[in-house]
Amino acid sequence: MPVILGAVAAALTAYRLRQPAGYVAAVMIAAGKATWKLLAAADIADLPRLADALFPLMGCGFVLLAAAAWGLRNPAVAVICCAAAALGVAIPSIADGFLVAAIVGVTALFVALGRDARRARDTPTVALLACSLLATYALGPMSSGEQTMTAQWIEQSINSAGQAAFALAAWRLLPIPTSRRETTNPRPPSAVGGS
Repeated sequence: MPVILGAVAAALTAYRLRQPAGYVAAVMIAAGKATWKLLAAADIADLPRLADALFPLMGCGFVLLAAAAWGLRNPAVAVICCAAAALGVAIPSIADGFLVAAIVGVTALFVALGRDARRARDTPTVALLACSLLATYALGPMSSGEQTMTAQWIEQSINSAGQAAFALAAWRLLPIPTSRRETTNPRPPSAVGGS
């Protein structure tokens, strides 16, 4: 369930941003989250190579989606993120290092989305983003502990709640213009003020 909710949230965010880099990022995030986990959960296949792709794809995807949310339109950012993800997938021994990229990317993305929600005076959406971010931060220490059945259920519950909060926040943000769009004035300065 958290995999599907996270993919939906990334897709809604990319749709709202309407930037090619945002769509690429959403695909990377969904591929990182979904491919291995869904195949393993459905008992179709448990391919360690796909598990190794989780953090490179998610980390670089979240960094790229955050860049789009902050209004960065430089194609070099997308190229660098895609190349870094490919490198992380190709060299499994460095894949875990992309966890830092995922944390930085998620944090930067939620701050950008929170900024837009705050400007629209949408306090519930800010709260949803904060809850999702707290859930993300809570999962790190929990995953390093003993993996009992109870611990796994608690992790999945926290992850599901966090991803649901992200998906709901992304949905609530759809009608709210991005800050980039709010500050863009399509008319030339001489047309402002009627002169």
